[in-house]
Amino acid sequence: MKKHSFIIFICLLCCGCQPSYSKRIEKQLNISIPHYDKMTYRDNRGWFNDGEIYCEMSFLNNDIEEEIKQTNHWHDFPLNQDLQTFLKDYTNHFEFLQIKQGYWYFYDRHDLAIEHYNIKNLFTRSSYNVTIALYDTLEHKLYYLVVNT
Repeated sequence: MKKHSFIIFICLLCCGCQPSYSKRIEKQLNISIPHYDKMTYRDNRGWFNDGEIYCEMSFLNNDIEEEIKQTNHWHDFPLNQDLQTFLKDYTNHFEFLQIKQGYWYFYDRHDLAIEHYNIKNLFTRSSYNVTIALYDTLEHKLYYLVVNT
């Protein structure tokens, strides 16, 4: 009996308690994420939650594009000029600027944000708490970025 309990404990530890990054991203972006081929996930936030979360998901096809098209807060490329400026000046993710075709998403999580999906007031504050997502339809990649300063 002890042996079976130990095996169940290990299975729960390995399977049931792992954070599901894709589920968190689905909730934030309000889309269902289909099976992905590869995921890269980095979280370098510190003590006060400052820093960033970066996730890159590769897909074998464009199934996720239909999900994106059905939501209200995704926009066709090209990127908004303010978003381009933010990505250039406040992140090290220059690969985002190389995307030629796809969709982009922006959500302002700052306490003072009134229009959370509008980037136009972003540069009026001294700190940033934003979620940015980009989907590259040519490379079948979803990029997810959370920036907290």
